[in-house]
Amino acid sequence: MITLFHIDPNPRKPESVVSKILLPNYGWSHKEAGKKYSEREMSFRATLNGLNYTDRGIKLNVESVKRTVDIVFNPEKTDIRHKPWLEKVVDYHGKEENVIASWSFDDLQTKCVGKIRNTIYVIADSRTIDGQEEFQYEKIELLEDFAFNNFLRGLINGKILVDFDARTGHNHGTKFRIKQNNWEVLFSKITELK
Repeated sequence: MITLFHIDPNPRKPESVVSKILLPNYGWSHKEAGKKYSEREMSFRATLNGLNYTDRGIKLNVESVKRTVDIVFNPEKTDIRHKPWLEKVVDYHGKEENVIASWSFDDLQTKCVGKIRNTIYVIADSRTIDGQEEFQYEKIELLEDFAFNNFLRGLINGKILVDFDARTGHNHGTKFRIKQNNWEVLFSKITELK
């Protein structure tokens, strides 16, 4: 997976939706709680797409009319093995599918234009000799003509994913990602330079 950029859902400041909403209300006990971390350490790790719900009933919805990319939770789509977690979440969320966080099209488009509008993608092997790192470039591609509508289509059809990796003590950030060699999802002009 290639990380395109990081952007947490709204609201981002002064309080993070990840630490104030997702972790306390939709998170689960961290696998190292009571061992490496405190007993109360929570985790919210999920990879979301627009095609399928996770086993905890969470997915992305692209809402063209509202001009948002929403994170929705549907209790009906939660796997039975998460029953104790689901009971806690339903107490907070309710039994209907609802939006739990979102990004505006404007925020995402601004981030895309600033980070990936025109990109050079390099594949290289590396080695270290006598403490000096060396690179051998295998492939260099110039990626041009980014289209935001293609980005939205990529979210809808599961080609672009959103990864959450947060715990009570640390949020690694929310990442928008794409599988390697799927550049045609975003760019209409791909030129191999080497």
